[in-house]
Amino acid sequence: MPEIDWFFITLRFELAKAMSPCIIWISNIHDLDVNEPNDLSLGLLVNHPSRDCERCSTKNILVIAYTHIPPKVDPALIAPNKLNMCIKIRRLLE
Repeated sequence: MPEIDWFFITLRFELAKAMSPCIIWISNIHDLDVNEPNDLSLGLLVNHPSRDCERCSTKNILVIAYTHIPPKVDPALIAPNKLNMCIKIRRLLE
C-alpha cells in the first residue's frame, strides 16, 4: 500500500485514547483498501471507532481524514460511528 504504514494508524488510536481530547489526522484516505487481505490495521480503522464509541472511550477523539479523490474512498469507511461527515473545501484560484 502506498505511503501508509498501518502500524501507525493503530498506534494513533492508542495514543489518542491516552492523550484525549485529541485529533487524529489521516491523509490520503483514498489509498486505504478494505478488500486488501493484508490490511489488518484497516480493519481496525473500520471497526475500532464504532466499537469504542459504544464504550465511550473515544468520545473525545476527532478523526479527520483527507482525500483529493472522494470517489476512491472505500464506502466501508463512511458510516455512522466511523467517518460520517464530509466537508468539501474548494480553493479559490487567484
